[in-house]
Amino acid sequence: MTPIQRTPHFHGVSPVTALFVETLRAGKIGDVLTDEKLDVVAGDGHCGPGGSHYSHLMSAIRIARKQYGVVWRRVPKAGYLKCLSDGERVDLSRSITRRVHRMAHRGRQVLETVDAAKLDDAQRREFGAQLAVSGALLAMSSQPAQKALADQNVTESVTLPKLLAAFKAT
Repeated sequence: MTPIQRTPHFHGVSPVTALFVETLRAGKIGDVLTDEKLDVVAGDGHCGPGGSHYSHLMSAIRIARKQYGVVWRRVPKAGYLKCLSDGERVDLSRSITRRVHRMAHRGRQVLETVDAAKLDDAQRREFGAQLAVSGALLAMSSQPAQKALADQNVTESVTLPKLLAAFKAT
């Protein structure tokens, strides 16, 4: 008699996502999971970009990172996921910071096209807040600010006073 395997369950996620989470959370640094292996985990459908289970896989990657501290990244055009080492995680974070900087720059460009005189009071307050946020994001994600923080040997999440001190140095 064959034992019945219990499908893992995570509150609020689909059974396919739960299967992916179980697979990803067991990952060790340097592990590689091909799309073919992941397709077997999902059962039916394809888990690569554009596939029917791609969104389930992306959710599972997020859950594995947040709840289990296991970071996976899809290697573009190679058809596999890789479990990242600490150094690779720093590189990934650097890439994400550059993307945030570019998006803040685009947001700032959009805001520069707004005529504040045509806004009502509530919209003008929101406009000012958005200008301040995009400016802060641009400043904090800039290369000089990152260099200043690195020069201060920061080894943990920084507080606002430390950030301000770093910005004064730039």
